[in-house]
Amino acid sequence: MSEYLEAFKQLRGDAVKINEQLGKELNIQSDQIPISVFNMIHNDLVIGIELFSSYMKLWKNAKIKPGISDERIEQIKDENGQRIKQVQKIIFVSSMSSFEYVAKEYHKIHPTKLGGITRRNGRIYLRNILEKSAEIDLIEEEQHKLWNGLLNFRNMIVHNNAISDITETYEYSNCTLVLVEEEMTQGNLLLFPNLLDWMIDAIRDWIFNINQYKPLA
Repeated sequence: MSEYLEAFKQLRGDAVKINEQLGKELNIQSDQIPISVFNMIHNDLVIGIELFSSYMKLWKNAKIKPGISDERIEQIKDENGQRIKQVQKIIFVSSMSSFEYVAKEYHKIHPTKLGGITRRNGRIYLRNILEKSAEIDLIEEEQHKLWNGLLNFRNMIVHNNAISDITETYEYSNCTLVLVEEEMTQGNLLLFPNLLDWMIDAIRDWIFNINQYKPLA
């Protein structure tokens, strides 16, 4: 428990630091689009840290009742681990949604930056924004592929109980995400903090690059 609690604390610190750094570089307030995304992610991480801390305190003070079997103890540990994964899923999905919201709002404010974006059912989604970003070289091809991995994973969690409808492997800098068709995606308890770590850095890069980008007249 302490390992991924510390991982989330590190991510929380990173979100604050990047918000401050970009605020200075772009000369905007911390609550302004697009860097406000890091405030949103920070809040999600704080919720996770508070819940994990409560679990740690609860487990530390828990007393095993006489006569409880080793099998039951392992079952309780597994159930607690599943609850932690569920909290992490919520934080991951919420963080992705925060970036999607901010990216769409940024496009409304600066429509000429990305120009025409392919719409689906009359709406713009994060996938469309990232496709256009790759087209104009705001993100590299490999990074675009990894973003698609996060988008696919998020959609699986939201719409299909984390069961994949594709088979694909995504190699991130700090972890590997393996999706297998018709199977629930598995991973240790550090999978989500590792994916969030990559995501936070990738969001920072996208914000910096799109602010530097000057469309051709």
